Amino acid sequence: MSDESLGQHWAAIRNGQVVKLVSMAVPTDIDKSIYNDYAAKQRAALSSLGEIRSGELVKRDDTYLFVQRLSHKNRSKSQEHRSPKTFPLHPQILKALHPDWPFL
Repeated sequence: MSDESLGQHWAAIRNGQVVKLVSMAVPTDIDKSIYNDYAAKQRAALSSLGEIRSGELVKRDDTYLFVQRLSHKNRSKSQEHRSPKTFPLHPQILKALHPDWPFL
């Protein structure tokens, strides 16, 4: 099982599904203070739709998933292996990614 990364995103999660995605990517010439303002506004907008999570959009086989970023591994008191949570994308989000898919 290999994942194809489609970039880092913030996601609004509602009822266990991703209802909105916003890319974290911006051009490299954007000043850090401008990026911080952008990030704060995007997260505020997402919060009106659901719980905000940060992570990676991946294509796994023929399925798109949002893989939540794990918290810093050195902060955990447990040494056991941790797997990140994955969330399916709402069908309308999938339709936005692939408008030509007739089965959505």
